[in-house]
Amino acid sequence: MDTADGRISGSFKDPSGHVFIKDGQVFRRINECYLDTYCQVRDSGLFKELIDKRLLIEHEVVSGNGGDDSHIIIRPRMIGFISYPYEWSFSQMKDAALATLEIQRTAISYGFTLKDAHGFNMQFDDGLPILIDTLSFDRWEHAPWVAYRQFCESFLVPLALMRYRSPYLNSLLTRFLNGIPLEIGSGLLPLRTKLSIPLLMHVHLHASRKATEGNNSLETQKLQKLKTSRKFSEEAMMGLCMSLEKAIRNLSPPKVDSVWDDYYQSSCIYSEAAFEQKRKFIESILQELHPSVVWDLGCNTGEFSLLAADHGDLVVAIDSDHACVERLYQQAKKEKITNVLPLQMDLANPSPALGWDLQERQSLPERGGCDLAMALALIHHLCISANIPLEYVARFLGRISSRLIIEFVPKDDPQVQVLLASREDIFTGYDQEGFESAFSRHFRISRAEKLADSSRIIYYMERA
Repeated sequence: MDTADGRISGSFKDPSGHVFIKDGQVFRRINECYLDTYCQVRDSGLFKELIDKRLLIEHEVVSGNGGDDSHIIIRPRMIGFISYPYEWSFSQMKDAALATLEIQRTAISYGFTLKDAHGFNMQFDDGLPILIDTLSFDRWEHAPWVAYRQFCESFLVPLALMRYRSPYLNSLLTRFLNGIPLEIGSGLLPLRTKLSIPLLMHVHLHASRKATEGNNSLETQKLQKLKTSRKFSEEAMMGLCMSLEKAIRNLSPPKVDSVWDDYYQSSCIYSEAAFEQKRKFIESILQELHPSVVWDLGCNTGEFSLLAADHGDLVVAIDSDHACVERLYQQAKKEKITNVLPLQMDLANPSPALGWDLQERQSLPERGGCDLAMALALIHHLCISANIPLEYVARFLGRISSRLIIEFVPKDDPQVQVLLASREDIFTGYDQEGFESAFSRHFRISRAEKLADSSRIIYYMERA
């Protein structure tokens, strides 16, 4: 099978194999250097147990080749949408961390170990964190966990910073793709975190040891090498995992005031009639289309994301407010709603392409568009708060989706008046005529309704 044309640029670092796309399907090539290990892991029963526990993506072998280019090709089941740790809420990050530790404990019981433990190997599928890198395992030779520091920097440090400083500090992972360095995390955390034994051990003292190792003399380095070459018992490894799990479980979601997490419940923006009209308008479109993938942009607490989930296969619900994303994730988890993926992202500054040659991590539009985009009560935040012209918003939405439900919020709306109260009104083209003119360059307006007791208008559009 030819893998050259569809090779995914972000999978170039692992000599064990790489991922590629062919005919709309994802495949992974396993190179000769990893074949023995792959077969050992497979034959041990580890893959089966992890797949049965829904901790590892299932896959099948589709081809193989011997000779000078010995390899096999496997086909993993495709994930609906690829997300990144800097887009997750606190509880999403926490659940992914706990799943990684459970995978490591299970691997050790079979005589294997995770050779890397960064967050990008985990994805959310049917509402659950799952490992997508089949090549992450290696034989365990009773050595200390080689991915211990990577786990701490990829999961524990970001979680601690989100808990004790700001829930938005997982965004540091856009700068540090391999994990937030221990010394930076330790320096940013408040002093009281040193009273937590797990954080003291796995972050603060770990950072001090790392700094010391960086300045070691030759003799000290020899002693360190001798120390790390000693046998590490299974009991000791399980103890390390349990200690890390305790550190993670002890971290509770940050309590941050938000004006948005009870937006629909406490605000008087919509009368009962207007809200019901808006809901019926959206539901009628959803019933007609039965879209495969919906992006709810500016989803708030997901009132309409959950409605879309009743009629679509997958809803990617995006909002910049952490409290809203956290609340939606917790609700979906509690109610076992498996086809909603909440993500924390500022749509005025969405996740960019990152890494080597800007191809290791994809930007939001590069990860595939959607059948239907919803932009409800969003346009005024983009155009008034973020100074993005209507034409730019229309062009972006036209690029990601062929169908659009969008709500226009005019200047006389109370919420826009709040935005304009502390700034000069320079938005001369921001009116219904300007809105329809800008969007008509990319879409054809199929339906429009003025909401009762309101000057807001809701539209359904299709790509022109």
